[in-house]
Amino acid sequence: MRTLYSSSGPGIRRPAPVAGPASVAGTVAAPLVRPLLAAVSPIGGERTRLGRLPGLNPSALADDLTRIPSVSVVPVWEALTSVEDGRAITAAVLDGLPMGALGVWDQLFAAGRTLLDGLRDALDLWCVVGDPAVTSFEVVADGALVTVRHLASAADPGVAALRTRCTLGLLGRRLAAAGRTAVTPVRAAFVQPAPRRHRGPEGPTGSAALAELFGTANLDFGAGADTVTFLAADLTRPLPDHRPGLSEMLREYATMRLQASRPVASWLDLFRAHLEAGVNQGAPSLAALARAMASSPRTVQRRLGEHGTTWRAEVDLARAAHAAQLRESDLTMRSMAARMGYSDGRALRRAMRRWHEAPQRGA
Repeated sequence: MRTLYSSSGPGIRRPAPVAGPASVAGTVAAPLVRPLLAAVSPIGGERTRLGRLPGLNPSALADDLTRIPSVSVVPVWEALTSVEDGRAITAAVLDGLPMGALGVWDQLFAAGRTLLDGLRDALDLWCVVGDPAVTSFEVVADGALVTVRHLASAADPGVAALRTRCTLGLLGRRLAAAGRTAVTPVRAAFVQPAPRRHRGPEGPTGSAALAELFGTANLDFGAGADTVTFLAADLTRPLPDHRPGLSEMLREYATMRLQASRPVASWLDLFRAHLEAGVNQGAPSLAALARAMASSPRTVQRRLGEHGTTWRAEVDLARAAHAAQLRESDLTMRSMAARMGYSDGRALRRAMRRWHEAPQRGA
């Protein structure tokens, strides 16, 4: 057994990996998000609620160069996991991503000397479409088999399972389209437990539906890793239309696309903008801020925790910044305290001493 490719450790990589701007981490390309939101549309009023999150408005999603904050994409995945027929959702997402929908990333699959070369180039360039901070891959050869391992972090097991099915299913479809022939997995394995076996209104669900989706009945659940395995002979067969130098040109083009990408404001940036407005108006309210962000106080607090901060810490930092601005004016300490929602000047002075002793944002 030998590692042919690893995006998280030392593997065999013939071309140098493409490095995008630092701002790409924590974001997802708009073309990858559009079919997710399209699949959400039939789910009650979720589309309206999600559309208020950073980057999920129509104008941002319409631009292929837009990078959507991953924290905005997670609620979309959460909404999709509420659908009982997970196979139908997976199929809907994949059907919304036909070959070519992901631009230069799709082209890489057919640009290598073999499908395996194209696969490794595409995985090396996952940052062009996905979030490299939460998803990585390994390609391992074991005799006559080649296995792709999908490594992704997600707090919600349901989100992790659905995202894995969509990602591995996407790779399978791209390989088949690039090779212009059937590239059928011989096995797929999932960390998730086996889904329930029943028949829904749209046809079979559960493991039988996943077998239909992946094209193999050899499915393992409760496995140690999420993987899909192919015959090495299918992936190492020379592609008939291979053009030497094309993959290198595409990698250079991908680099330019990454450098031209436009990340929108992150969830934390949006939160801080709302908080600043609340502090400027007096005493900020968690409930009012959560309503403005189309969320709940509990969700806001949870996401602050994911960013390594808390509501109280953020309020203190925002108030400290506001107090620094007010001190440049001619206002008395009593007037400043009244504007900031403190009972009197002494209370504001105590708060200012605490702010001075506490580490500042970005320190």
